[in-house]
Amino acid sequence: MDKDKLMFRVTEYTIKNEKIKTPVRIAQISDLHEKSFGRKNRILFETVEGLRPDLVAITGDMIYHSHTKHPNRAYIENVAAWAGGRAFPSFFVTGNHERMWADYTKAIFTENGVTVLDGRHVSFTAGGTALNIGGVDDPTIDAHLSLIHISEPTRQAENSYAVFCLKKKKKSNNKYKGRIR
Repeated sequence: MDKDKLMFRVTEYTIKNEKIKTPVRIAQISDLHEKSFGRKNRILFETVEGLRPDLVAITGDMIYHSHTKHPNRAYIENVAAWAGGRAFPSFFVTGNHERMWADYTKAIFTENGVTVLDGRHVSFTAGGTALNIGGVDDPTIDAHLSLIHISEPTRQAENSYAVFCLKKKKKSNNKYKGRIR
């Protein structure tokens, strides 16, 4: 197996809050770009399951490139079926690479039992803690802008959050390198 197909990392953050009595473990999966981590992503899935998450947040960019002629349905279904078939709740929001295929991608996740958060929030309990989780996507973003997400909490206070902002995209002639399965 190629070494560059195994390029993902697990980073752990601890956020303490007096409102959270029982720890909640959240696993975030993002920017897969149709890459394979073992046969049918088994290495990735086993790694996430080994973390024993209370919920999984899949935060976009499943598709290799936003202007692909047709996304790899089998790949997306594999991720969605895994996430939807676990004991933990799973949530999905589109990334900028799904902007041309937002409805298509959301339908696959929905069909597989994953909650798609597109401008709404849901309430549920994880690990004995009541939570509200919301998601926003913008698949119609102008081609000259790109979404920049900062997934680390910006502060460790009562209202800790992640920041999402728009940044002008520099025009580039660089082509994506690598293989898609």
